[in-house]
Amino acid sequence: MKKFYRKLVALQGKNYGAYKDLLRWSWKMGDFDFSWIHIQGDPHARPSRLRLEVRLENLGLDKSYWNSTEKALAAADFLLRRLLPIFAQESIDNVQQEGFVNIAPCGPEILRRNYCRIDNDKLVLLLAVALPGDGRKILAQAANILLLQKIPDLLTEALYSINYDLADLQEHIDCLLRQRALRDLLEERNWVAFVAEGAILPRLRSLSGEVLHQAEPFVCPPDQKVEVEVAGSKIVGMPVSAGLTIIAGGAYHGKSTLLEALENGVYDHIPGDGRELVVSLACGVKVQTEPGRRVNGIDISALVRNLPGAVDTADFHSANASGSTSQVANLMEALASDAKLIFIDEDSSAVNFLMRDGRMQLLVNAENEPLIPLWHRLDDFKELGVSLVMVIGACGDYLQVADQVLVMQSWQPRNATGQAQKIVAEHPVAQVAERHPPFVVPQSLQLEALQKAYAHQLRPNSSVERHIKIHLRHHIAQLGRIRVDVGRIPQWTDPEQTRGAIFLALRLLQNDRQEPIADILRDWYGQVWQSGFKFSRADHYDLALPRVQEVLSLINRF
Repeated sequence: MKKFYRKLVALQGKNYGAYKDLLRWSWKMGDFDFSWIHIQGDPHARPSRLRLEVRLENLGLDKSYWNSTEKALAAADFLLRRLLPIFAQESIDNVQQEGFVNIAPCGPEILRRNYCRIDNDKLVLLLAVALPGDGRKILAQAANILLLQKIPDLLTEALYSINYDLADLQEHIDCLLRQRALRDLLEERNWVAFVAEGAILPRLRSLSGEVLHQAEPFVCPPDQKVEVEVAGSKIVGMPVSAGLTIIAGGAYHGKSTLLEALENGVYDHIPGDGRELVVSLACGVKVQTEPGRRVNGIDISALVRNLPGAVDTADFHSANASGSTSQVANLMEALASDAKLIFIDEDSSAVNFLMRDGRMQLLVNAENEPLIPLWHRLDDFKELGVSLVMVIGACGDYLQVADQVLVMQSWQPRNATGQAQKIVAEHPVAQVAERHPPFVVPQSLQLEALQKAYAHQLRPNSSVERHIKIHLRHHIAQLGRIRVDVGRIPQWTDPEQTRGAIFLALRLLQNDRQEPIADILRDWYGQVWQSGFKFSRADHYDLALPRVQEVLSLINRF
């Protein structure tokens, strides 16, 4: 540490770029080992990147807190959430002259993240550090205070177990274990989702993950209530069975709120989120319209045929898909990713994707209508073992084929399956019989074809860059010179997860395995889940593990 200090002091007043002389240096402060991944060359450039390692036992954590993949994930997540508010207290009024340290944020989801992770018996952190300067001159004394005093002090306050209640860490771990055990139970019971009694589903605001604390807790319909025991805990709640589940009800009574909770149930959540015991099959995908999206060679022939101009819908391409066609493409993408659960909200769907009533069938016969509505393919979904959970407020024909019907009233569900069946029997609706081609589930793209198509764009953005870089600006993902709009992919949790998907997409294009892309991604997902992002240059970015479904969605928008 003394050698590093002397090297740092010697930089006083030099050009800011001289900070890069520190790149090969590492140092130790107490229990913490520091090393550089990247050092900024300009005070206005992306902050420097500092790697920290510390043995967990030195923090006061014995192996019982991190002796499994799940426990290590939960413990790392807990420690990240200890760091965030402590770093946030630091003033950013004079960043350039005093410097600044931070770590990437997170939402209420518990994800594997590379910037706060447990590797074997160590906690590894990746910190963003803005090194101090006066204009383009180095302020060595300020850098000394930041690197050798302030950062170690902040880490000590956040990470040592004497500074927090270990019972809180244990509850964080137990919360994750309960969710994973509950999700494992779904397939055993032929369920696709589960909502615990007392869950708080509404969020503080639209597109927010923050819980609305004053909201009414979820109350299970008495005839739907079950009790299960998982991870040593007894949990009461409402299961959602496999098949077609309809969520109906008046406007503003909570239909979409329940559906959104189920969509997010593919992820694990922290204690206190309100949805920590709302779980769905991990492969569940939300399908909605996305007018204007790119479609890159997807087989949509199961739902779209006979397009004017002899367009091949078995290998469909579009730079600007319509509402209904984009929703079909999103659905077929989901099936290609092996999704066994589909979420659909009528409010974000194309009407002609969902339904075509008997009168319209008579006016425009099947030979002149390219689109086959989803309603006509429900038997195929049953044969494929794919379940649907749909919010329906107007398309009452779906009651005719529903396996389960829930009606939301003042944010609470009631079981209306029997009532719906009675209505269907008393008020039949005529449909014109139509013959449809076999339902073909599309295959994921072959890697070789994708690499050939985009080889000319897979290069650095400028002649001075040595590596192909990834970027995420607002909703535009960039890898090399490939740019993709990912803003309408519905189940992203945070920018770090999106960046994780971009990173894996880049690695795919640089990979030489000649297998279907979905197979490669499933293999990589398992590796990252067990061991983290063990890829070259992964630590240059803040990454969270995405699902296979979202990575495929990104690739299909190239």
